Amino acid sequence: MTWRIGACVCAVLLLPLSAEGQAIQRVRSKAFPLAVTLSVGPSWGGMRAGDRDTTVVEHGIGSGPKVGLELQFPLAGTFGIGLAAQGGRPSRVLCNPTCVSPDRLTTIHGAGLILWRFKAQAPIYFGFGPALSYIKPGAVSTQTSAVTEIGGALVAGYDFALSPTIGGRLAWWNYFLKPSTDDLPATFVPSSLVWDTQVAIGVRFVFGGL
Repeated sequence: MTWRIGACVCAVLLLPLSAEGQAIQRVRSKAFPLAVTLSVGPSWGGMRAGDRDTTVVEHGIGSGPKVGLELQFPLAGTFGIGLAAQGGRPSRVLCNPTCVSPDRLTTIHGAGLILWRFKAQAPIYFGFGPALSYIKPGAVSTQTSAVTEIGGALVAGYDFALSPTIGGRLAWWNYFLKPSTDDLPATFVPSSLVWDTQVAIGVRFVFGGL
């Protein structure tokens, strides 16, 4: 009789621990828990257009640091949703054939992504989805106003834990965009597709635990 009472008491005492363990397991089973990431890193832009009239003159965006903000939401299984924006002040580049940077631009890249891991606990993840860029003024010297470009984004990243609710993130961002043709002279030929890229390191704040 005594051992039965002891077993019942142990079961009652272990019940909260078991429930807590199951809750932790449910949180850990999410491949992309609700999180906010702040990041910074170098970026590089692509050439937007060329003047083919007399000599080859290329107009584009140079390199420069960018800061970023990412919002991450869980989906079922090993999937998630990501919303991201990165902004910076890179140089405008003019090449003929050597390159100069006469002034600076304000650029913002944004993307909505489907995120995926091989399994929930895998540190490496991938993402893809539609994207756009906002450039003020435009990358080409004749574009005195802001322009918008539409395309897609690909990202590959690595997540690691710093504490139960804070983690780090390394990410390689790639934007493939259709350059704007606004205010281009007749002799200018826009690039068919441009590639902007950034390497970012960030701090990830996770709600509910890693």
